[in-house]
Amino acid sequence: LHRLKGHDVRAGGPPNPDHRTEPPAEWTARLVRELRSAAHIAVLASEEWYRQAISWRYRRQGYVVIYDRHFFIDYFAHHICAPTTIAQRVHGWMLSTMYPRPQLVLFLDAPAEVLHARKGEGTPDLLDQRRREYQAMRSVLADVVVLDATESQASVLATAVRAIDEYRGEHEGPVPRRAQRI
Repeated sequence: LHRLKGHDVRAGGPPNPDHRTEPPAEWTARLVRELRSAAHIAVLASEEWYRQAISWRYRRQGYVVIYDRHFFIDYFAHHICAPTTIAQRVHGWMLSTMYPRPQLVLFLDAPAEVLHARKGEGTPDLLDQRRREYQAMRSVLADVVVLDATESQASVLATAVRAIDEYRGEHEGPVPRRAQRI
């Protein structure tokens, strides 16, 4: 979809606050903006709940479900803490009150310059801002393990597996050795 709209598909990373625009002065333009935002959020929320339903199904079957990125975490800073539209406020409310939070969060932490050099997404300043946002949200998440992503891939993986095993041992019993990517 981004490619069809002519956007740079490598322009990922956190949203740039400098690209936020002021609401239009004319009421009809504001209404159109809010309706477009609401439609976007409706599609987003349906995807979130669909993925959550899949997670619940796999959990009932005894799998450990691992998200590469979780919706609560992705939208925490912008839709929960600082929404700019009514639709974002509603979405932030839904995420903070109804949507299940992850039980265990593994943050891959590295300086912004390292992340930018690896993937080339965003800018070092924006990546540093996102890093601070992640650090701030640790106060609202129950179990968080910070992994030093500057270490070797094998070391980070071993630490992550150990953290998952320890969490499961304390909360849910032994870790099943089945895996499924969703």
